[in-house]
Amino acid sequence: MKRVAIILLAFTVISLPGWAQSFLNGNFEINTAGTDKINMTNTAFNATMSNTFGFGTYGGGVGNLDIISSTTYGLGPQSGSWYIAFTGGGTDQVTMQLSSPLIAGNTYSVIFYDNRWSSYTGPPMELGVTNTIGTFGTLVHSNPGPVSNTQWTQRTAVFSAPLTGGFLSVRSGPPASGSVWTKVDNFSFGTILPVENLSLRAERISEQQVKVDWAVSNGADYTYEVQRSFDGENFISRGKGQTLGIGAEGWHFDFLDDNSAVSEAFYRLRIVDIQGNEHFSQAYKINGINAEADFVVFPVPASEEVVASTQGSFLSGKWKLEVFDLQGRMIFSNAGEDGFAQTSLDLKEYRVGAYLVKFTHNGQSHFRRIIKE
Repeated sequence: MKRVAIILLAFTVISLPGWAQSFLNGNFEINTAGTDKINMTNTAFNATMSNTFGFGTYGGGVGNLDIISSTTYGLGPQSGSWYIAFTGGGTDQVTMQLSSPLIAGNTYSVIFYDNRWSSYTGPPMELGVTNTIGTFGTLVHSNPGPVSNTQWTQRTAVFSAPLTGGFLSVRSGPPASGSVWTKVDNFSFGTILPVENLSLRAERISEQQVKVDWAVSNGADYTYEVQRSFDGENFISRGKGQTLGIGAEGWHFDFLDDNSAVSEAFYRLRIVDIQGNEHFSQAYKINGINAEADFVVFPVPASEEVVASTQGSFLSGKWKLEVFDLQGRMIFSNAGEDGFAQTSLDLKEYRVGAYLVKFTHNGQSHFRRIIKE
C-alpha cells in the first residue's frame, strides 16, 4: 500500500431554480480505464477521464491520481461503477467541467459523497470555482468535519459564486499529520437548503434497523423529519430526528428506522425552518438485507453446522464475521486482514432458534439469518 494521501470524492451540486448547470462527468463514469488505475500522473489521468482534469503537484510535480472501480481499496463506488481518488492532501487537485458557467453572485448548493481508506487520515474536502483548467480558483467551501473511513458521507455545500466560472475544482485539505487517502463520487446540481454544511449518512446496523444520522452548522432549532422510499420517488414519513448535541461537524442528529426490507431503500430529510417552510435533502440509498449475493450462509435451517462463503470482491481486504442471538448478544467473532473465502460455523452448542450472522468487509456490513433446528 502506498504511503501517500489519497482523496475519494462524490458530489452533487444544487442551484436556485432557473439555472440548468450540470457536471459533464460528475459521476466519473465516462472514462477509458477498464480497470483500477493507481498512481496516475496528471497526463495519464487526463487522457483517461473525460471532462475532469488533474493538475496537482504531488509525486514530484506530475500528480498522483487514481481511477477506481473495485473494492480493493475500501468501499466501492458510492453508486455507479467508478470513483476518483487524490494523493497528497492540498497538492493533488482536479477541475470538473460544467455544462454552463456558474454566474458570479448567484447561490449554488453542491452535494457530494466522500470516504477514506482504512487508517489514512481524512482532512476536510475543499471546493473552488475557476474559469481556467488547471487552476483551483477561489475557495468556496471546506467540509466542517473529517472524512469517514466506514461509509460514504453525503455532503452539501452552499455558496455564492465569487466569479463567473465554468469549472468546479476539488482537492483535499492539507492533513494535520500522517498520510491521506480519500474518495469522491457523483457530483450534481439540486435545490438550495436552509441549512449549511449538511452531512448525511444512512447505514444498516442490523437485519431489522437502519440508522440515519446527520449534522448541520446551523438550523439546530429546525424540525428534521426522516422520510423513506423503496423506489426513490414516493416517500413516507418515518419519524423525527433526535438531537445529540454539537460535535466536529456541527449540530448532530440521528434516527433509527425499523426496516427489514430485502430491496434497496432511499432516505431523505424533510427540513422545516422556523418560518414553516419545508425543504427536502437529496436521498441517500442503502442496500437491502440480501442485496449482496456474494455473501451466503447455508444450509438454512441446519442442526449441526452452516457454511459462510463469499466470492468476488470479498476475497481480499479486511473482514470480520460475527454471530448474534436475538437478544443482541455476540456469541461468535472472528476477523482477518487478507480477504475471506469460506468457513464453517459449529452449531452443536447453540440453542434451537434464530441467529443473525454479520459479515463486515472493508467497513461495510452484510447480514444473514440462520436457523438452528
